[in-house]
Amino acid sequence: MVEGQLPGQLQNPFQEKYFVRINEEFGFLGKLDECLVNEKGELIPVDFKTASSDPREKELLQAYENQIDDYVFIIKKNNLKVTGYGYLVFVYPDHGKELHNGFPMVIHVVKVKGDPKKTEARIENAMKVLKGKMPKAADDCKFCKYRMDVRELEG
Repeated sequence: MVEGQLPGQLQNPFQEKYFVRINEEFGFLGKLDECLVNEKGELIPVDFKTASSDPREKELLQAYENQIDDYVFIIKKNNLKVTGYGYLVFVYPDHGKELHNGFPMVIHVVKVKGDPKKTEARIENAMKVLKGKMPKAADDCKFCKYRMDVRELEG
């Protein structure tokens, strides 16, 4: 599907899971969809995304950029060589008139810069939130309303 569109070779054997112990209380786990190795022996994380329409017409979601940050961070923290980027591979249906010949799919590859410092900041923030007091429920929060409704049902 992506032959000739990505540099390097598939990591073999493929290591899907990476873990980093942040401190005595917290760790950080990541699972890659795929990983490439370039000619320098550096790892390049790859994440597959499915879409119902052409993603080139939309702004790249911050969550997708965060994933590449996270993969670069976790590979680096495992003392492995890593590039400062990764790839998102979007797969979406081709809205052509050839459906009787199968279901044609379009592949779109996006190179995304990864910044492990952003991941470190998100981890620090998450640890503060998890160590802090539970916030009071907000009237306009859909999640808070859902939790209150569930508690009532569980009764």
